[in-house]
Amino acid sequence: MFGAPCVKRDTGKVACCSWHGDVVFKLADEGSRSEALALDGAELFDPGMGRRMKEWVLVPVARSDRWAELAKRSFTG
Repeated sequence: MFGAPCVKRDTGKVACCSWHGDVVFKLADEGSRSEALALDGAELFDPGMGRRMKEWVLVPVARSDRWAELAKRSFTG
């Protein structure tokens, strides 16, 4: 995705990817997305085109303690 290493679901769709040392998660569920955005430093992902992607949340390395949980959520919905 955008030239970054990513992990795909068995459907072939991207679930999460590495982005400059941080991780971006696709969180289609509004509750999961809101929880992720409440983390310090988390934000809606902008791949550099000036447009934030509404279901994609960038979570900084400082919150890597939450990455495993968010990865699970990105695979389930």
